Amino acid sequence: MLRTSISGIKRAFVNSSAALALPDYLKLENIDIKKNKNQRFLEGPKERGRSSAQKFVVSAFQESDFDDVDFIDFFAVEEIVETLLDDSLGHLNAIKPGFEAETVGQLNVLYDGDLFAWKIWRLWLLPITQACQKANLIATSQNEVITIKIPPTTAASRKKLVKNVDSIEQSFSQKMLKVKSSQYLKAMEGAEKSEQYSEDLEDEWAAKSLGAHVILTLEGMVDKAAFTLSKTAEAKRHELLGTSPVSKKKKK
Repeated sequence: MLRTSISGIKRAFVNSSAALALPDYLKLENIDIKKNKNQRFLEGPKERGRSSAQKFVVSAFQESDFDDVDFIDFFAVEEIVETLLDDSLGHLNAIKPGFEAETVGQLNVLYDGDLFAWKIWRLWLLPITQACQKANLIATSQNEVITIKIPPTTAASRKKLVKNVDSIEQSFSQKMLKVKSSQYLKAMEGAEKSEQYSEDLEDEWAAKSLGAHVILTLEGMVDKAAFTLSKTAEAKRHELLGTSPVSKKKKK
């Protein structure tokens, strides 16, 4: 299956800005989904003769129902989220803590579009000095000996790399918020033309309930991806700093 490209996702974000102008009560920020134990609901207005407000129970669409939802392609949204996640994970995994004398053989060298392990690459007859210059490494050659200066690993350099991890995580969080908002708008626009759900938009609370179903479905996708990235980012921080994760004590 062809994966959605990053450039394609950016175009989708731009196009979504021209989406339907929603009434205030249907805007994402105005749908207040409350939680009571494992139940999610919208709190409606109080009616005469009732001591409490009416509750509209809502939940996420199940994946088994995605094919029946005719106003948004949730499978396509999943693909967008997975593409963005893979891209961010790739950036995280590319961050290395540095190399000491005993681990420099693990250094990956990019040459002619391909990655080679240093311990293999150094044995080949390649324009090493030129490649090192492209990688911002100081390399000098004399006779048949090439000297490459590998920047030392310091506490300061490790902390700087951790900031890069933080930046990737923050950027991913912002992308997920944008996915959620843009796809919500796209869904509500599609609902107007839906054979199954267009009538729901004629009633305020039915429309808000439909919106809540969409929001919970999108949240499930982005929260799952955010958890995966956060877990990887935390492991990367420990790798960079040379620390071990602290195990949480179980509450008695």
